[in-house]
Amino acid sequence: SKNKAPTVTIIGSEDRTVPRAVVDINARGARLELNEENAEQLTPGRDVTVGIKADGLSDEAEISARTVFSANRGLRSVVGLVFTELPDAISDASGKFFSLFNRRDVERQMLGKDGHTIDAAIDLGSIPGSEQSGAIKFTIDSYSENGIGFSVDQGSDALLKEFVEFGITLKGVGKGKHRHVTARVCRREARGGSVYYGCRVSSAA
Repeated sequence: SKNKAPTVTIIGSEDRTVPRAVVDINARGARLELNEENAEQLTPGRDVTVGIKADGLSDEAEISARTVFSANRGLRSVVGLVFTELPDAISDASGKFFSLFNRRDVERQMLGKDGHTIDAAIDLGSIPGSEQSGAIKFTIDSYSENGIGFSVDQGSDALLKEFVEFGITLKGVGKGKHRHVTARVCRREARGGSVYYGCRVSSAA
């Protein structure tokens, strides 16, 4: 049987809220994208319960969490949660368990092995809600029609990490020798002195 994608639910006293998207999740916490009206309930400091269903868990696991930030992005909001207590079923297998959320739909072509790299840039001024200007430049680690992975330094990560979606210009790709894609962040993790972003490509031109 094909593994079902894990689901995350915020469990309230009277209702359950399913996030629009899981931006990232690990054993320490999660960032969730919510509709604005749902996010208004989750003010920083508020304690919540997060329900997770996934293959390998017999029931829905309930995790105690605390809201640490809430940021508006137009009609959407991103809420940051810190897990205050992990159930045994999850803490025993946390690394393996949370990788289920971050599994890529399509294995991406790994780049750089044969000397072929893709240079890319994100124009900060073009991101909705951004007050920054200038561009972040980097090389792509992996790329497919519906996924993209790249690493940036910590300074660039500080400018980028609050956004869940942005445009990336790929140089040397496509008919016009560059291609513009809209990328949605699925995964963000520190790796040594850099930070890795794994994104789903939602549109390309």
